[in-house]
Amino acid sequence: MVLVSIFPLLIILDIVLGQQKKADSILVNPQVSTGNDKEPPMALYAKAYSYMIRSKAFKNYTMEDSISFINQLYHWKAPQELQEKFPYYHAGYDQYDRPVWIGEAGKFDLPGQIRKGPETAHNVTQYLFQAVLRMGESLQAKDTPTKEVREIFGILDWEGFQFTQSLHIPTVNFALNLLHTYHDFLDLGLGHAVMINMNQVTKGLFERIQPALGDSFQKIEFFKSDKAEWMAALQKLLPSNAIPPWYGGSSDFK
Repeated sequence: MVLVSIFPLLIILDIVLGQQKKADSILVNPQVSTGNDKEPPMALYAKAYSYMIRSKAFKNYTMEDSISFINQLYHWKAPQELQEKFPYYHAGYDQYDRPVWIGEAGKFDLPGQIRKGPETAHNVTQYLFQAVLRMGESLQAKDTPTKEVREIFGILDWEGFQFTQSLHIPTVNFALNLLHTYHDFLDLGLGHAVMINMNQVTKGLFERIQPALGDSFQKIEFFKSDKAEWMAALQKLLPSNAIPPWYGGSSDFK
């Protein structure tokens, strides 16, 4: 009955949200979409807050702070360039109702964004936070009064990753700062992860940051570019309808 502890939060949120609606209607970030009147469900606020208060970065946030932060992310419209160059998507659920999220990491061009300056770097951070919030939505969708799902299953495809990305010092500093600041979200929300199409460079990078990843590193499986090997592994770990056909899953995948 894990969710029982969240129900009082929902009652408080109902009160707080009534006071926050006017204050949250105007947001500073120019990328926020003002045409969407849909608001996050109260259960999502409670879900997100239950992670935030357990993290170092957000442990001092009040519920009002959290609501404002979540509202901003929920309505923020990411620049089209980020959506195209940093693709990720929800693929379904595993047998434990953990949402399966896939990121095409080999296509991510982080240095290209960092070189554009602080505003673009801020947008990348916002994009990351918004992705985490969407993962939270997919978790909350499987919650019931008697069961709560708190971990995701992740797949990162490193095909096409350029070694030169790891040579751009501002990008390395940006990535390490994010990792050191928010790594506890991995401990809180990662159930299992599979890295595919790894090469010696990418595997070496993960081994170097292993101390920063903490216990989360033990939840990660690494596979090289042997397609037959990692397809077989995915098929053992996930139902076929949660695997895209280009990764060896069902043709019924949507």
